[in-house]
Amino acid sequence: MALTLYSEGKESILDLTDVLKRRFLLNEEALREMKRSNVKLAERGLESPLWIRCFPLHIERVIDNLLNNASNAIPQEGGELSIRSYKKESWAVFEIMNSGQIAEEERERCLLAEARGRGLRITTRLIKHMGGKIEIEGKEGQTIFHITLPLADRNV
Repeated sequence: MALTLYSEGKESILDLTDVLKRRFLLNEEALREMKRSNVKLAERGLESPLWIRCFPLHIERVIDNLLNNASNAIPQEGGELSIRSYKKESWAVFEIMNSGQIAEEERERCLLAEARGRGLRITTRLIKHMGGKIEIEGKEGQTIFHITLPLADRNV
């Protein structure tokens, strides 16, 4: 793992949606272990394939960190956690939405890679390393992370 964090290892072209779905299933198991049966899980439109070029461990780490943070941000009384993926021009986009609205000052810290805890700082750095962008939207009692990554040509 440490080798891939420092650009060692092997880059691959992989389907972002496939990775997102697999990590979402793992997160579902983690929620079960935490006895969070009051969290509704939803897949809100998953376009596939969305080919991206990256180190597999990097995208897995990004998705896992975001899903973990989103799961922990859901109020104890329950809520929803959902994923979505789609193509937008020459970009692959995935979204993670959770109940519970992020505070504006925390949103700004995340975007500046100054978030509390290592997870979001690492996530932001990895997204930038992959040539992507992160946007965070807080509205109407929910938070949506939009991650945009360059599409790759699988035939290259």
